[in-house]
Amino acid sequence: MIAVAGWLIFSDSSRTLKKLGVIQLALNGFWSWIFFGMHLIGLGMIDILAIFVCTFALLALACKSSRTVAWLMTPYLFWIDYASALNVAIYFLNPA
Repeated sequence: MIAVAGWLIFSDSSRTLKKLGVIQLALNGFWSWIFFGMHLIGLGMIDILAIFVCTFALLALACKSSRTVAWLMTPYLFWIDYASALNVAIYFLNPA
């Protein structure tokens, strides 16, 4: 669903929507590297918050131009919420 939404975004969307798509994708990749690779759980929380904000902004803009993109990205927003809860729980359950 994310791939189809990405294709729709990059095929005929506004420049702002394209930028948000790229930023969101980069932040998502960085989170995996930060959280799993570097084991910096606190920094991972900051990154995943940025992913949430960027994805929410992408959804808000997509509602105006492409409801299909918005519907395709909505489950991803819920997934980010779930991953955020896990990130926070791991942070607080594993003190330094």
